[in-house]
Amino acid sequence: MRQGKGRALIILIVVLTAVSLMVINISCSESSSAYTYMPTPPAPASFSVTNLVITPLVAQPTDAVTITAEVTNMGGTSGSYLAVLKLNDIPKAQQQISVPAQGKQYVSWQIKGGLGNLLVSVGEVSASYTVLPSSTQASSQYATQPPAQYNISQPSYNDILRQQQEYRTSQSQEELNRMQIQELQRQEQQRLKALEQQKLSDAYEKARQDLLKGLNSTNYIDKYLK
Repeated sequence: MRQGKGRALIILIVVLTAVSLMVINISCSESSSAYTYMPTPPAPASFSVTNLVITPLVAQPTDAVTITAEVTNMGGTSGSYLAVLKLNDIPKAQQQISVPAQGKQYVSWQIKGGLGNLLVSVGEVSASYTVLPSSTQASSQYATQPPAQYNISQPSYNDILRQQQEYRTSQSQEELNRMQIQELQRQEQQRLKALEQQKLSDAYEKARQDLLKGLNSTNYIDKYLK
């Protein structure tokens, strides 16, 4: 009889232990599911326009003026950007481009016509160039000038690459010239410093020699004793 009660008690303990383990497992699984890591979604596309380059800065009405700008996508996803070209705050042309995440693309136009100082704007950047009057226009300066007419075109991809290479070359040349000027200035400062030190050394030596000569001369002593 006692053995039966002992077995029943053991079975009851085993069952309670199993139930407790099941409850603990369920709680742990719910806790882990509650703290499941959720990756942060990439940032949306965000665009910035920089490096607005105009070539040449002074032109004739028949010259083709090339305008190039760099569009950078600072976001985490690719996106489409509408680049609008404005002349004197008036929209004149536009380009739709696709820019990859953290990437950049270039937009470019060629303009003929206009007169005087022209303000160019693309996005948040702007620059200006000047169109000089031709000899015919200059001779008729008192005549009424018609509204400015522009001929705007989009250069080929090879032209854009060539213009970009020319711009980078000019920037590199300017940087090289700046470094050469700084080096020349440094050398000139060193030369002046060495010259100043040499002058001080010569003056010191001359004073020392004069002092030695004076000490050996009774006239020198008499001069300073009087």
